[in-house]
Amino acid sequence: DPDISKMVDVPMIFTVENGIYKGQITHDLNKYNCLGNLDVRTEETVTYAELQDKVVRCALWLQKQGIKSNDVISVCTGNHCNSIVPCLSAIYTNMIFNPWDENMNLKTALHVLRMIMPKVIFCSEKSIDVILSAIKEQNCSPTIVVFGKHVDAISFSDILSNCSNVEIANFHYVDHVDITKTACILHSSGTSGMPKGVELSNRVLLCICQNKSINSTNEIFLWFSSLYWVTGIFLNLITIEQGRKVIICPEFNEEMTCQLIEKYQVEFLFLSTSLLNRFLKASCIKKYSLSSLKVIIYGGAIMNKKVQEKLKYILPRIQILQGYGMTETGGPITWPQSQHKNGSNGVVAKNTQIKIVDPENGKIFESNQPGEIWVKSATIMTGYYKNPEATKSTIDEEGWLHTGDIGYIDEDGELFIIDRIKELIKYRGQQISPGEIEGVLISHPAVLEAAIIGVPHALDNEHPLAYVSKKPGIEVTEQELIDFVAENMEDRCKLRAGVIFLDNFPYTVIDRNIVTLLERIQNLIFTMEDLNISNETVEHDQKNFTVENGIYKGPVKHNMNKYKSLGEKLWIRIKSHGNKIAYLDACTEETITYAELQDKVVRCALWFQKQGIKSGDVISLCTGNHLNSIVPCLSAAYINAIFNPWNENMDLHTALHVLRLTTPKVIFCSEKAVDVILSAIKEEKCNPTIVIFGKHVDVISFFDILRNCNDVEVANFRYIELDDIKKTACILHSSGTTGMPKGVELSNYALLITYKNILDVANTTLLWFSSLYWITGTILNLNMIMQGSLAILYPEFNEEITCRLIEKYKVSFIFLSTSMINRFLKAGYVKKYFLSSLKIILSGGAIIKPKVQEELRCILPHVDILHTYGMTEVSFITCQLSSHKNGSCGVVIENVQMKIIDPENGKILGPNQSGEIWVKSITMMNGYYRNPEATKYTIDEEGWLHTGDIGCIDEDGELFITGRIKELIKYRGYQICSAEIENMLTLHPAVLEAAIIGVPHALDDEHPLAYVIKRPGAKVTEQELIDFVARNMMDHYKLRAGFRRINVDYIKNHGDKIAQSFSQLDKYVEAIISLDTHTEETVTYAELQNKDVRCALWLQKKGIKSSDVILFVISETALYFLQLMMPKMIFCERTL
Repeated sequence: DPDISKMVDVPMIFTVENGIYKGQITHDLNKYNCLGNLDVRTEETVTYAELQDKVVRCALWLQKQGIKSNDVISVCTGNHCNSIVPCLSAIYTNMIFNPWDENMNLKTALHVLRMIMPKVIFCSEKSIDVILSAIKEQNCSPTIVVFGKHVDAISFSDILSNCSNVEIANFHYVDHVDITKTACILHSSGTSGMPKGVELSNRVLLCICQNKSINSTNEIFLWFSSLYWVTGIFLNLITIEQGRKVIICPEFNEEMTCQLIEKYQVEFLFLSTSLLNRFLKASCIKKYSLSSLKVIIYGGAIMNKKVQEKLKYILPRIQILQGYGMTETGGPITWPQSQHKNGSNGVVAKNTQIKIVDPENGKIFESNQPGEIWVKSATIMTGYYKNPEATKSTIDEEGWLHTGDIGYIDEDGELFIIDRIKELIKYRGQQISPGEIEGVLISHPAVLEAAIIGVPHALDNEHPLAYVSKKPGIEVTEQELIDFVAENMEDRCKLRAGVIFLDNFPYTVIDRNIVTLLERIQNLIFTMEDLNISNETVEHDQKNFTVENGIYKGPVKHNMNKYKSLGEKLWIRIKSHGNKIAYLDACTEETITYAELQDKVVRCALWFQKQGIKSGDVISLCTGNHLNSIVPCLSAAYINAIFNPWNENMDLHTALHVLRLTTPKVIFCSEKAVDVILSAIKEEKCNPTIVIFGKHVDVISFFDILRNCNDVEVANFRYIELDDIKKTACILHSSGTTGMPKGVELSNYALLITYKNILDVANTTLLWFSSLYWITGTILNLNMIMQGSLAILYPEFNEEITCRLIEKYKVSFIFLSTSMINRFLKAGYVKKYFLSSLKIILSGGAIIKPKVQEELRCILPHVDILHTYGMTEVSFITCQLSSHKNGSCGVVIENVQMKIIDPENGKILGPNQSGEIWVKSITMMNGYYRNPEATKYTIDEEGWLHTGDIGCIDEDGELFITGRIKELIKYRGYQICSAEIENMLTLHPAVLEAAIIGVPHALDDEHPLAYVIKRPGAKVTEQELIDFVARNMMDHYKLRAGFRRINVDYIKNHGDKIAQSFSQLDKYVEAIISLDTHTEETVTYAELQNKDVRCALWLQKKGIKSSDVILFVISETALYFLQLMMPKMIFCERTL
């Protein structure tokens, strides 16, 4: 396509003098006195005319505020139609514009505020609260203008109306400005500390405007870089100067990008390397017509040569070009062209010089010799703002900028980046490039991602250590990878420190005893690509399961032969973690290390033994999450006793039930639960030992039992070996929504397998709110302990506090129930806090609405929002991957089999057919404790567990839950899934949560009745919601029984009873109690109650009192009963 070559293949002419590669000098700025002469042309007259008008109005407003030449104007916003306006206004008036990162946290906001001290800050609604907090803490008073509305800021729209048409007509940009003066302060990314201010002059921005490397007037352009990034400034200035049409989208989303390209016929796309990676691997790329797209330029990290080759094959009509530049150089250092080699960054750009230098002695290297890249450019920064030391260390006396990047230039003048100097590993005086080893590792067919760091060594300086994530479904051992590197690289590059496998890269602290990967990962000069991208598709093959005769089977991966019990595994892992912090209490900031945890667990286990507790005895636990809650469970595992968590919020009736069921020898409880437990013990007349986390006059303190042994006993203690790994380790409880909770027996083997099944959270920071009563609480505790992670503890879920905890403690993994996910999204705080550390949100417990998941994925594009499906009886069954559909529960996981069954005849159903979900798993419960009938009812003779859930599996193997068998509403022969109506109701803007039940009806079997919680401040009537469902669903789904509102305050105050309340709502609704077949007249329970009360009041008024007899006569035996009863009142039929 000749048009493509017009856009980017402008000939790049360069010369080489004494090893210095010099790009063509093309800029002639003599005709300009200042940048204010920038022509905002009106080729598309409406758009550019409106832009010019806004820029002038904003410039006039700035002048009226007393803002003058060289004052700084900061801008903290994402991409929208007005984001560029203050920047251009500052240029017109010779002020300095200074973009900030919209997603920065308070610490970074304080840093840039103190450094820059701007006179005005333009910000978005998303960033304003952080900025206002920083201003308050700094005690300064810049004027705040918000793009939107905020009570404490001026609206951007208001400042535009602050001048007259005459003032606009008479306005002129400021003349006679020194072209070398600073026009803009950008920020370095701050990966090696807080961001530095990068000063770019008027001359630099003029050079950018005149850059003809991209020369495509009237082409349609799309990018996602905000003004904070030099690419955002570069692209904005070029598009304005050339009068192009730009499609603005606030943030990247794979499918949305495809839709924009197709709808607006986008021809030129800029993406960061990571965004390009996501874009190309998304399945949606195949669903849209991208025929308009001609060029994709990317940068920010290096893409592997083989990957780039594959990408060009997949998208043969599109030029996929990689550039190289820095904020400090004001844009590109090299520019790529279509004929350049894969992996190349192109040749030296116009008005730029490059040389490759030995960083030890400054000697210039010849071609194909790697060294540090030094640059001179017409667009190079003036220096770091208010930081002459950093400027001096970066730009030498001759004006060469030392990039810190290692690379080489080949015989054709093409630049190839290898690594960064500060990441070089020193081995016996030799320098090793991590990027080179990473490049070899990711060429191995089993490796998806790789990062190399140097581990200190007493004799050899450093040894290379590899962090590797494997491709799904492909196995490889540590030794195989060590040998692979040894066979393909020099001796110095051998992985002498070994290989550590990660399921996903955590992008956070990896090991306090080695080094952190934070800076390494953020500065990576490599791309984590799949080298085996299919020619047919650009999506990973994530179908890591098989289907045989309608049975979906996850891969079988379990080998626990080396461990004989859960206690043995815990003992080994806890001891190996040493002084790493295990738990942090966010309320008190108190922490406990793994060594301290081990000490407490051993002391508690010794106390158990002194109390005569032996293998198979039950130890119950009734408490919320705190630093000591896990201790009795681990102690029980050490001595092969059975731990049994109870619900801290249970009532006396439930406490009596679980006490009679499990008959524990010891009960550990909180101060909140102790009174209920003591009442239950008194009523049951039993005598378990009670230990309290806190103080109570009638029980032993947990802290007292820890003092019951000496240091010698602690040192000599060892876990007790177990003869049968299938023995019960834990009794959890089913939720009890269909009756009193049942005891679910989970074996040592099941818990050992479960901790490996889904969650690889090694060395990450986790947050959850599930107590040990819930299987998710138990699994998450075991996971983080086995893998040496850090858990942040907080007693209960709160939307804003959750965001604060994530921001403050750099949480990377969080588990939320589905209802918490809904509240987390709808509260709006997720947009106000800096959640960049967060990598995974895992949810479960109920059906997640596709729209909720889609919205969260849009708001948090860097986070994997994943949903899982499981049961207490079997643990995890399925889990989503990031590529799975919104609303799905993902695919069957390791060691699990699943099939969809017609509940009427037991026949296996095919894809997209709804039926009951049956499951087999090696993590399945041993059975219900002391309840063989319930076990036999739930698990059939072939070992299939009948879940009672209704769902279907689509053509891609993804599970979708639609309801429960017991929750289906029957209406005139139809079966109505309550969850479908609930999903529809929560799409209404006024509805926060909804629950549907069936109300008995004499003629129609049942009618759907909705219980609804409104969103705060929202108004909606019963009829509006009834009509909303009627418009959007089939006739039999109509809310024929109406709806009831539920008070939010009641929910907050009685949260522990909500599940039970919803399961028993049918006791309190207006169900029909009787129907007169003669008249078809009916009476509901509500009407009956009303009549009962009225009649009772009438009786009281007649003087009828307690023990008086009321006679109801319905037969001819009235005389007999009259003589017998001597009633005060007689009710009878008229005929009697």
